[in-house]
Amino acid sequence: MIKLAVFCITCVLSVTIWYFGHHEDINQKIESKYVTKIELELVIQKLDSVENSLKEVKKEFTDELNALEETNNEIADLITDIRLTLAGISQ
Repeated sequence: MIKLAVFCITCVLSVTIWYFGHHEDINQKIESKYVTKIELELVIQKLDSVENSLKEVKKEFTDELNALEETNNEIADLITDIRLTLAGISQ
């Protein structure tokens, strides 16, 4: 019975010593594969910031495009007026 107890204690101590001996290696492997909660939150904040910036750029682009389209329509109207004026003069 004493031999079994000594064997069990030896096994537990061996596993404990092995675990603490490789503890840093295990932690480094875990840290290299997984991100922390804080890192994930920072990435989410940066993505939100980028998303907001893209929305602003899209809005500005749309506004500029609408302004250019309006200007283009005004130019087309002016060209039509000039043509009608020239057609009236030539008669």
